[in-house]
Amino acid sequence: MKNKDRILIVEDDPDLSELIRLYLERDGFDAVKIDRGLQAVAECQKENSPDLILLDIMLPDCNGIEVCGRIRQHSNVPIVFISSRQEADVMIRGLEEGGDDYVLKPFHPNVLVAKVKALLRRVHGPLTEQLEFEHIKYDYKKAELLVNGEAIPLYTKERQMLEFFLRNPHQIFHVEELYQAIWGWDSLSDIGTVMVYISHLRRKIEADPSKPRFIVTVRGFGYKFVLPPPK
Repeated sequence: MKNKDRILIVEDDPDLSELIRLYLERDGFDAVKIDRGLQAVAECQKENSPDLILLDIMLPDCNGIEVCGRIRQHSNVPIVFISSRQEADVMIRGLEEGGDDYVLKPFHPNVLVAKVKALLRRVHGPLTEQLEFEHIKYDYKKAELLVNGEAIPLYTKERQMLEFFLRNPHQIFHVEELYQAIWGWDSLSDIGTVMVYISHLRRKIEADPSKPRFIVTVRGFGYKFVLPPPK
C-alpha cells in the first residue's frame, strides 16, 4: 500500500531539480528526478506511476508540451509546468494540451510545494471540510469564517490568504512567497499588499491584533501561521 504521493520532477537543471526534491521530501512526498521527456511518458505507463508531474518545457530530448500531450493520451495525472517561457501563447498551449497549472521560473520552492498540495487536494478531495481551534472555526466548503460564533466576512484575497496559511501551518513564508502564491507575479499589485492583508486578517481573527498569536511575524524571515494543537 502506497503511503506517500509520488511526485515526478522532469527537469534538466540538476541543481533546480535537487532543490525541488529536497523541499518536496521535507513535506513528506516521495520525489523522483528525471531529465528526459520521453522517460516521463514511460514512467506514466508503469504500475507505480506518479501522482503528479512537475514538467519543464525546454528538455534535451523533446518539448515538454508535447510530452504533456502524449501523457494525456493514456493518463489524467496532474501536470504542473515549470518553465521560464513567459509568452502567453506558450502558456495557453501548455494548458490546452492538458497542463493543470503553469509556474514561471524563478519561483520559490515553498510556493511550488503549496501548489502541489493544493492540486493533490483537488484530486484526492479535502482531508476535512472544517477546521476549528480556540475561538475560530473555518468552513472550507462554505468559505465561512466564524470568530466567537460570529460570522466574519472575508474579501477574496483575505480568504485565499487564510486558507493558504491554514493549509501550511508552522511554515515560514517570505513576503515574496506569499505574494506569488496568492496574487501571482503578473498581478498589478505589489508585495506591500501582503502586509496590508495580513493586518486585515489579524484584525478579524486575533483577540489582540497588536500581539498576534496565530499570524506571527518571524523577524528577518517573514510570517507563519501558528495552529494550536487539538484539544
